[in-house]
Amino acid sequence: MAWQNDGTPFAGGWLSNTVGSHTDYVRSVAIGDLDGDGQPDVASSGDDYQVMAWQNDGAPFAGGWLSNTVGTLGDYVRTVAIGDLDGDGQPDVVSGDDDYQVVAWQCAFRRGMALQHRRHSR
Repeated sequence: MAWQNDGTPFAGGWLSNTVGSHTDYVRSVAIGDLDGDGQPDVASSGDDYQVMAWQNDGAPFAGGWLSNTVGTLGDYVRTVAIGDLDGDGQPDVVSGDDDYQVVAWQCAFRRGMALQHRRHSR
């Protein structure tokens, strides 16, 4: 769920828009420009073992967001974060699950969210 701040955050209700959904509980969200278009996108993790990326098309409060599965882990995914791990100027995703795994997902940059992800873990 994305909540829109109208400039008066403590004086009334906030408007919302559903970004997307997992098939089980959502445990973590992170914000970052995943596709390089200048718009903040969302990464999320959940109890469905999925790490998802959600594309902001520039109108985040006007409809659904396109989704892309970053990857699937072997247990509930509790955390997700976005950052440039390898210094190539492209955001990567890190996730942690209940199977004691911390996984780095390298994003192959593509405009329009046609993203490919490679899993790196030990």
